[in-house]
Amino acid sequence: MLSRIRASLGLIIGLLGVFAGTFLRLRELHSENLCYGALGFVLLALGAAWVARPERQPWLLLGTSIGAALLAIFFPILALLEPAVRVEMLPAAFEASGAFLLLASFIRWSQANAASAFVPAELPKKHKYELGEKLSLGPGDDILADCTILEGTGFVDEAMIAGVSLPSPKKVGDTILAGSDTSIPELVVRVESKPGESVIEQRERLFPALYAQLARPNTTAFFAAGITLVFALVASSLVVVRFGAAELEHYLPAFASILLATAAGPAVLAAIRGRLRVFAVARAHGLILTRERDVLALPDIRRWQIDASLLSEPGHVETVVLGAEKPEKLLRVAAALLEGETGPEAAAIHHAVHTKRLDPLPGAALRHDGSLYLGTVDAARWYLGPQRAVVEEQGANVDRHMEQTFEFLRDKGMIVYLIGRPGEGVVGAIGITLEADHDAKTAAHALQATVMPGPPDGTRKILAEKAGIKCDGPPVGKRDATLLSEHAPAPSAGLRIRVVPIRARMTLEADASPRVFLPSLGHFGEIAAQTKRAARSARVRSLVLSFVPGAAATVLAFFGVLSPLFGFVLAAIALTFVGRAKA
Repeated sequence: MLSRIRASLGLIIGLLGVFAGTFLRLRELHSENLCYGALGFVLLALGAAWVARPERQPWLLLGTSIGAALLAIFFPILALLEPAVRVEMLPAAFEASGAFLLLASFIRWSQANAASAFVPAELPKKHKYELGEKLSLGPGDDILADCTILEGTGFVDEAMIAGVSLPSPKKVGDTILAGSDTSIPELVVRVESKPGESVIEQRERLFPALYAQLARPNTTAFFAAGITLVFALVASSLVVVRFGAAELEHYLPAFASILLATAAGPAVLAAIRGRLRVFAVARAHGLILTRERDVLALPDIRRWQIDASLLSEPGHVETVVLGAEKPEKLLRVAAALLEGETGPEAAAIHHAVHTKRLDPLPGAALRHDGSLYLGTVDAARWYLGPQRAVVEEQGANVDRHMEQTFEFLRDKGMIVYLIGRPGEGVVGAIGITLEADHDAKTAAHALQATVMPGPPDGTRKILAEKAGIKCDGPPVGKRDATLLSEHAPAPSAGLRIRVVPIRARMTLEADASPRVFLPSLGHFGEIAAQTKRAARSARVRSLVLSFVPGAAATVLAFFGVLSPLFGFVLAAIALTFVGRAKA
């Protein structure tokens, strides 16, 4: 509100100055008293411009137009000293100072609009439920808290939080987040979030601070100011060549006009609008960004990688027994050795144990040594790993009969892990079939992503073949990005985006990596494409607004039809092309 008041005051005074200058030019008034009045108005306009100055780096936002304001101080002084130039200098003093004040005020007004354009997503009303309270809901009822389903199955629209307006299947034990729309006829849920602590309310509290950062000028201002300065120098040189250095009444007002026309504000505001648009697109599609550098990096990504754990989907698991143990026992031992692991093979084995409803076995002294998994399970020492690692590190003997069995599993497209006990050798093998998750595959194709290093090369190649993509090396630059599962180790470089499942009692932190919810994964390619288009459009607009007003001022200066009023008109037209930034 205070920004708009300051800007409004400047707009009023600036309009008075422009009208006064136009009136004096039309009536050709040039008395000595008007010279003093012009000097007083210039000082008033400069004071008002200081009050209404744009926030953060005002000298860069206004660019060369600050020089026009300083030049306007000399116009009434020259009019007092040289009565012959009063007809040109007095109107120019009012027009230059008033136009500068208008530009400063309009830029401040645009900044205030951009900073206040953020509209947080709000729930229909605040809930007053107790944590753990049970609720009975029907179709169309407002879901005001994050909840766990106790009874009922059906579909829920999670567009408000996930950004995807598609029905998501829900069953007992699943989470429904606040703001979702349910079509389940008889739904009993347990409240999992306190008032104001639902995921969507946490998210919306994080966004305003980031939005305010994006609504301020950054290094783009230096680039825009540099371009406008070059144009100002070129156009000013043409004016001197055209009229000669002795004709003050011709080239000094033209200088002021050029400096006004080459204001950096339009180009900088266009860049700000582009950043806000990138943020708006990401937010609308469910991507949670809390750091300015992530918003700036997202549209500039050139190479995408996807985590193998995120890409894989558990497939068929087959157990082959080479000793006296039962297949179910070997599968349970393998699951115990892989406890806490998140790789594709571990996920497939854990899924198989869960599907077959086998009781888990407790493990002790578990460790991951290279490609081998070792530990104590059911009071015995076990190892699990690929054939080469088992032979080389455990010294296990693999005879011809075993080799034929393993090759049979491999011929079926399976990854083969051997399982055994130190001193007894290999007692079995587990064949693992991996599939590519549909949503992850869709995202990988849209992004032209490759499989990130991490798992064994054989696993990566199988997943890449299943998804129809390629393998690649690790991210090495700022313009690389990786889609990661929730607990996957992060690469050392590039943008890192975590894909997290929807669950109750989540905590969103202010300075965390970008996150996107699992239901939005299939549409992530659209997020990347739209943010890239928004950033590209903003850059083109910013570049045009850096060049075109200055080029027009150069042409007008050469033909001798440039006045401070014309310079202001050029800058004002450029500002109208910026538009109001919205999120």
